[in-house]
Order: sequence, then C-alpha cells, then structure tokens
Amino acid sequence: MKNQLINKSQIELEILIFTIELMNTQFSQYTPENILQCYNEELKKVDLAISTITIMEKKLNKLQKIKIIAKFYTIDKDCILAYYKINYPIQTCYAKIKAHYT
Repeated sequence: MKNQLINKSQIELEILIFTIELMNTQFSQYTPENILQCYNEELKKVDLAISTITIMEKKLNKLQKIKIIAKFYTIDKDCILAYYKINYPIQTCYAKIKAHYT
C-alpha cells in the first residue's frame, strides 16, 4: 500500500513538472488557476483524481524544496501571476523525483 502511495505521488509530481514545462512554452506568466486547470487535464488522462489549488501548491512547494523548480511571482492589479523556472532538463527532473522517493 505504501509503495502505491509513493508511486502515485511520484507520478503526480512528474505530471506537475510536465505541466509547468508546457505552461512555460505557451506563456511567459500565468495564474495558479491556469496551472491547476492544465494539471487536472493531464491527471485525467492517466485516470488520477483531480487536484485542488491547495494540494497543487503543496506539490509545488515540495518541488521547490528538492530544488527542481524556482518560483517567481508578479502582482498585477487584477491577479497574481506566476512563473516557475525548471532548473534541469525534464528527464533529469524525473530522475531527481524518482531518487527523492527511493
């Protein structure tokens, strides 16, 4: 059971990294809600439960803690815009996430 949870968490983090890379190629800045929408679409494709903004933020913080991403914010008059810099090539990110769980 514990292995299944670790595997699920690892997959969710990998999907989140993929989502951030996708958002970075399409936009220079985006709202957390935009990331969540795209992230949930990717989760649905692999039959995982959709996420909430709070859960996604926890996962983003975990990625920051293991130094895979860096977070930047811009405060606009209407909303908060975000940009997440991925510190490594995507395959290296996947390897670092896997190493974190082993």
